[in-house]
Amino acid sequence: MRADGHGRCPARLAGPDPPGAPSRRSVTARLTNYFKIGSGTAGDYIFKTIFIWVSIGVAIAALRYGKWIPNFGAIVRFAVLGFFSVTILIYAIKNGVHGYAAGAFSPSKAVFIGLVPLLIFNYVGFELQNGAAEEMQNPQRDVPKTVAGSGILAVIFYGIPIFGILAVLPVKQITGIGGFLDAVNATFSVYGGAQTALVKIMAAGFIVALITSGAVWMIGSDRVQAVAGYDGAFAGWFGVFNRRLGTPVRVNVMSGIAATIFMIAAVSLNKGSTASTFVVVLYMAISTTLISYIAIFPAVIKLRYSHPDVPRPYRVPGGMLGVWIAGGICTAFILLASFVAVFPDVVEKALGAGYNFKATWGISRLRFEVFTLGTLAVIIAFAVIGYWLGRPVREQEADLALVAAAPA
Repeated sequence: MRADGHGRCPARLAGPDPPGAPSRRSVTARLTNYFKIGSGTAGDYIFKTIFIWVSIGVAIAALRYGKWIPNFGAIVRFAVLGFFSVTILIYAIKNGVHGYAAGAFSPSKAVFIGLVPLLIFNYVGFELQNGAAEEMQNPQRDVPKTVAGSGILAVIFYGIPIFGILAVLPVKQITGIGGFLDAVNATFSVYGGAQTALVKIMAAGFIVALITSGAVWMIGSDRVQAVAGYDGAFAGWFGVFNRRLGTPVRVNVMSGIAATIFMIAAVSLNKGSTASTFVVVLYMAISTTLISYIAIFPAVIKLRYSHPDVPRPYRVPGGMLGVWIAGGICTAFILLASFVAVFPDVVEKALGAGYNFKATWGISRLRFEVFTLGTLAVIIAFAVIGYWLGRPVREQEADLALVAAAPA
């Protein structure tokens, strides 16, 4: 999406990279500023393999030690974005800013619909730290605080630099995946002879932030998958936490293997005539993180009726009315975002904001939907098989009182 609101950017192509997988942005940083390794070379495979397994290694380490690496990554991210924001201010003082009217930031129908999946995708996952709640001293206090705090910080630390980029750079210099590094390179001209060295430092910080971000996803999501295993919703073999480390090593390794396979497929297939098709498959797989929330929010409402007496450490304010309002609004947005992701240009055309499908995605609609729905079918089949394999665990269920009986 160009800064002036024209053109079309497929939401999944502009969205986050898969957790634990080497992001295209990290590759851009490395290719532009470091080793000049060509795509598909031995060095390319080695770099991306290291990227994956460093993230997995952090997830495998005991949380009391491994948490410091993501914490370091958060510090680096704040430093990178903070220094970049200061640089934008210096650049603006020297070169001036563009004049934007308030209406310039009002999106058109096409822009709004196209960005719905991306915006919703970016704001799911803030609850991920709940997957490690058993290792917190007071999760009932800390998890809600961190969810709210991380959401506020995300808006501040991403909103300010983005606004700064739009304010000081010409529209033609603002691109998609490499836009941040392009903006860094342009604005750091204010430092004269130190520009090249500072850009390399920023690129290194960018890579560190992406690696540690992948590690955070692995720490939280792999724990959730392991809990599903020992709860009987997935194969019980994966529902094991290492006694010494306290981490789900089996799920961690499975994630690393899956990420490595995708990486090899990406390097091999993401070129020539197969590139557009593979990108559709890859980003459909990523979008399942978003689609999974279709069931999550209604489940909250359902469980409040079917299990009203179960103690709940986290509660939505406003009682059942608050649960219905929050659950209903969130489910509606998730449904809209998921439909736009799976069937793009349908809602847009209905609202008179359609676009050239093949020019945007690189393949025909029929081919797009075949591979999109086919990818979803494979993922659903994998989940069903996992649930079937968890049957022996479910057969061992026993009813236990979650609240101690009051003394006679």
